[in-house]
Amino acid sequence: MTNDYNVLVTSMNYNTDGTITVRGTRQGTKEAFTLICTAEQLCRSTLTPNNSTNQTSTSVPLFKLSDIPSAMREKGSHMAAYLNEKWLNDRSLEMNIAEKGRWATIRPSLILYKPDIFNHQWLKKFERYNNALDDIKTNITSDACKKLILKYFKRDGAFRSSKLKKLSYSSESNYKELKNINSRDNSELKKLQKFHENWQCQKLLIDDGINDQLHTFIKSGFKVDDLWATFGSFAIYAAIGNYRIIPQTGDYYMVYIESIICYAIDSYDFIITPDDYLGHWNKKDFDFNIILKNRINNLNTHRNPRGGDYIGSFNPNNLLYPIYNHHYQEYRKKYQKGKDMVVWTKPEIISMKDVKNKFKTFVVSKSDILSSL
Repeated sequence: MTNDYNVLVTSMNYNTDGTITVRGTRQGTKEAFTLICTAEQLCRSTLTPNNSTNQTSTSVPLFKLSDIPSAMREKGSHMAAYLNEKWLNDRSLEMNIAEKGRWATIRPSLILYKPDIFNHQWLKKFERYNNALDDIKTNITSDACKKLILKYFKRDGAFRSSKLKKLSYSSESNYKELKNINSRDNSELKKLQKFHENWQCQKLLIDDGINDQLHTFIKSGFKVDDLWATFGSFAIYAAIGNYRIIPQTGDYYMVYIESIICYAIDSYDFIITPDDYLGHWNKKDFDFNIILKNRINNLNTHRNPRGGDYIGSFNPNNLLYPIYNHHYQEYRKKYQKGKDMVVWTKPEIISMKDVKNKFKTFVVSKSDILSSL
């Protein structure tokens, strides 16, 4: 079926099994056109010649789910293509809704840790990530953060008198243990989880909710960049790196946060609760209708706004088909593939040297600390 092949639509049905059937005729002929879209073999068209001829029907696959990675690459979303391709090709491994978000205890077999590609160097290419880091730095001593920080310090004995006999006490979390983690060893991956559980003190959401997504979409020129295509809504986490405690005259300790450890975590799954809309796709193109997420497909652009009849024609190869989480679940059932993943970016040490003192220091009462030890 050539690219200049146009069809006049005569009917379109939405079937109870979730498929769509479109019928029409080839423009300028009496040849019957039928388009059937299903979940895993998403769009296939059949052209049946006029009965007065002896020609046989021709069936052409227009689009299927496994075409999405190449379409992502066409749009420059190479990291998103990597994850999508991995999900489609790896053996089925399913995350359940109850464990999603519990990153410190989730099965290590679900963790994807590729520090050579998913890291700070990639993330900092995107303005909203850098803005998020700035927000994290200036909020690391918020009241909620301070409670967690003091909890961690007391747990590690930072306020014991033997350690504070000198003018100051300097220490650090165990972030250096994360330097050479074997990404294929579950016991090694547990080090990431343990660090997250023991030292994480702040979380900031990126592209969370319709307002943030609209802002990102408009600011990027109505395009979906590689960060959004890869992670969608996700979170940046901050943990304690290096710190110093200095006894003050009177009843106070001064706490200095000298560095923090930042990393992103996001689940790459297609759990149907909710059945997320993932954009409109074909072999080479993509569209994301952020407001009209339930739009059936771009055939609606050919509908007469008065009577609902179709007018004009369309090229079958240009059909953009809406994709949802349930398409991936049906693909999993058919092929026993589909590996859900929890993607961790490489933890990055972020210096607080250039941050104003009021954002990286706080005082704590000695008597309050001693009474709680």
